[in-house]
Amino acid sequence: MENPIKEIRENLGLKRAEFADILGASYSSLSQIENNLAGKPYKCVLEGLEELGFKKAEVLDKWDKYKEHKRKEKLNKIKDKLAG
Repeated sequence: MENPIKEIRENLGLKRAEFADILGASYSSLSQIENNLAGKPYKCVLEGLEELGFKKAEVLDKWDKYKEHKRKEKLNKIKDKLAG
């Protein structure tokens, strides 16, 4: 499962710096989101995505599913390490 924010950017064919500029976010903020270092997408990113026509609720739903998937991946790695 891919990060939904990164997926949107890649589908638009934009580099991270370009996308951050369009969204009104800093490069580092977008990087944190794309690298799973943010709990939720920042407000400026969500507002920028809405301006592009994406629905905030749908983006957040996909984000929550992505974060849960990543959490389970980490949990399973730990369980495998403990079992092995």
